[in-house]
Amino acid sequence: CGPCKMIAPKIEETAAACEISAMPTFHIYKDGAKVGEVVGANEKAIRDEIQKNQ
Repeated sequence: CGPCKMIAPKIEETAAACEISAMPTFHIYKDGAKVGEVVGANEKAIRDEIQKNQ
């Protein structure tokens, strides 16, 4: 769609700036600092990473 085509370059720039090489990529932050990352749609891994960093 039109809006998707308009935002696509910004998504690529943001992904490069955040070192995202695959989608989905979940970055976990605590007190403003990145403390973890999960690449892929693995619900258990996401939950485990969040639990580990609480």
